[in-house]
Amino acid sequence: MFASVLNNIEGSLTIQNALLCTLASLALGFVIAFVYGMKGACSKNFMMTLVLLPVLVQMVIMLVNGNLGTTVAVLGAFSLVRFRSVPGTSKEMAVIFFAMAVGLATGTGFLSFAAVMTLMVGIILLVMEKSCFGEWKQEYELELTNFEVKTMFRGMIRKWFHDVRSDYNDFIKALLSDDVRMMNTYMNKITLEMFSYFDTGKRASGAEPERFYHGFVLGLMVDLADRYMITSNRESGFGRYDIMLEPRTGQPCTYDAVIIEFKVQAEEEKELSDTVQEALRQIWERNYNAELTAKGIPEAKIRNYGFAFCGKQVLIGGGKILCRRSFAF
Repeated sequence: MFASVLNNIEGSLTIQNALLCTLASLALGFVIAFVYGMKGACSKNFMMTLVLLPVLVQMVIMLVNGNLGTTVAVLGAFSLVRFRSVPGTSKEMAVIFFAMAVGLATGTGFLSFAAVMTLMVGIILLVMEKSCFGEWKQEYELELTNFEVKTMFRGMIRKWFHDVRSDYNDFIKALLSDDVRMMNTYMNKITLEMFSYFDTGKRASGAEPERFYHGFVLGLMVDLADRYMITSNRESGFGRYDIMLEPRTGQPCTYDAVIIEFKVQAEEEKELSDTVQEALRQIWERNYNAELTAKGIPEAKIRNYGFAFCGKQVLIGGGKILCRRSFAF
């Protein structure tokens, strides 16, 4: 059934037969590499090895004129070479041996046998990879023997997590309750105790200090991820807001949406309150609320805040949306 294309293996080797076997080895090597690569990520070097290995083994077989005894001796000599590489897994070694077997088959001219075996082993490899065959499931069912042991474990676990704070930080509490005074108190306390002028700048100008405060406040809002969709520097209306808090679907309607704009005090602005007003004006002029109102959130449920700062001095203003006439355009 499986006949060799090399009619007389002891005779001279023609270019046509050598080229045919080489192309078959290369094609089957690509098939082996493709099948193995479907299991997940693997290195490019290993994939190249799987492609070239059948060709190399076939060349060795043909150079010794199909003498299997001489071939084994030659390949045994290769095993004496020590490579500075990490040994592969058992699966990788099996695939390498598979590629060598394909090269042995093509080197002796049994191309149809090599193709059939490549197909069969490839299918088996894919089926075993997709199934749970051989997996060690680390699943255990634990039961407490009696009430005393249950009480002991309950006390241990409560002691472990006794000092863990589940409540929000002070700034988030003030933000949720729209307490601008407490928001200012918290931020100014933190800036004095923690921040450096290397972080905020003495007479800040440019984007770096704004980015510093932006990142700090954004980090404080991680606690709100279960209530709000928190986005930063996204397009809305005619520009990009700094931070937006959008109530998640299914949350109580008592939650307000929030838009925050950060501003560094400019030279022409005498007071931080002027900078706060400029931040709120920017929210209105560029219509940052457009994304929220388009989703059906009424303006009465949207709060706008302006964060103004100069070095370590911070001033926060805003809250519920004010009438546009309150800004002097």
